[in-house]
Amino acid sequence: MKFLVLSMLVSLIFTIAIEGIVLWFFTRNSFQPKKDFLMTVLVNIMTNLPASFAAYVLSYYFWDVSWILLQLPIEAVVFAVEIMIYRKLAKELLFGVNYPACYAITANLISWGCGIVYEIVK
Repeated sequence: MKFLVLSMLVSLIFTIAIEGIVLWFFTRNSFQPKKDFLMTVLVNIMTNLPASFAAYVLSYYFWDVSWILLQLPIEAVVFAVEIMIYRKLAKELLFGVNYPACYAITANLISWGCGIVYEIVK
């Protein structure tokens, strides 16, 4: 259980760091960079922790299925949920990204890609 919690926290920290860097490119002219980063942190807490737990549970029950095949449906749900949340936040002016769907897709692809590279290298 300790391993699961530690793994989920490491995943969350790296995801927030990577998506925070991507956020900087999308909000360089924002008047609310701290608020934008806080929104990114909160959204990732809501999506990354359940996604990490789901991946763990699925890999336990489907141990003979490729790790990437288990990740694809989980990441698809994360993409959809984050796009909806960021769009709603942007509409309510709580998130300073002009193209929230583009940000969500870009940030998630980059952070997921880094996670795949990490899994291959480790």
